[in-house]
Amino acid sequence: MNVLRWLAVPILCFAMDGAALAQQAAPPGQFDYYLLTLSWSPAYCATHRGPAAHDECAQQRGFIVHGLWPQNENGTWPAFCRAVQPVAKERIAHELPIMPNGAMIEHEWDKHGSCTTQTAAAYFDTLDRAFAAFHVPEALDRPKHAVSLPLAAAKRLIADANPGLDPAMFALRCAAGTQVEELRICLDTGFRPRLCGKDVTDTCRVTARFGPTIDSTR
Repeated sequence: MNVLRWLAVPILCFAMDGAALAQQAAPPGQFDYYLLTLSWSPAYCATHRGPAAHDECAQQRGFIVHGLWPQNENGTWPAFCRAVQPVAKERIAHELPIMPNGAMIEHEWDKHGSCTTQTAAAYFDTLDRAFAAFHVPEALDRPKHAVSLPLAAAKRLIADANPGLDPAMFALRCAAGTQVEELRICLDTGFRPRLCGKDVTDTCRVTARFGPTIDSTR
């Protein structure tokens, strides 16, 4: 029994070390590409209630911006790379139409924007342009009923709405294997679509289900 406990310690430490190594501070500007990460708002609203979720969910939105993340080919990503000033209140107000809330806006700048060489204004200007360049397929534009598609068909639908965006250049992330939570789009440092690194993969199994933007149970 003592031997088994002893053997378990290095295994646990290795797992923790691996997770820690994936995310580390780095000199600002040293990364390979960007992930434009979009959340499917109805997935959050389906599992969250109360005052904290009210402002977000009352808007009945579809895709919103989670963040613009520096990323590396080997599956690591820099985070919290330098000390940054808080985001100006005026800038937070400017981003609220496309991002969940002020706390998320502050967090994204602190964790991810700090790893670029940009100012907060430039970082969010870039984020705005990247999101504006993404075209939501008509079938996914705030649907009133759930949209369920085979994963390959869902990816083709998104690619067809965005010329130059190949299915290998983005990933759909699902909860419980089918409930779409995020869309992660790989962009080069000039903000053009590019092939994703090895860690950016689909987690939807066979089907991608986009929940409705109107919750009929309320």
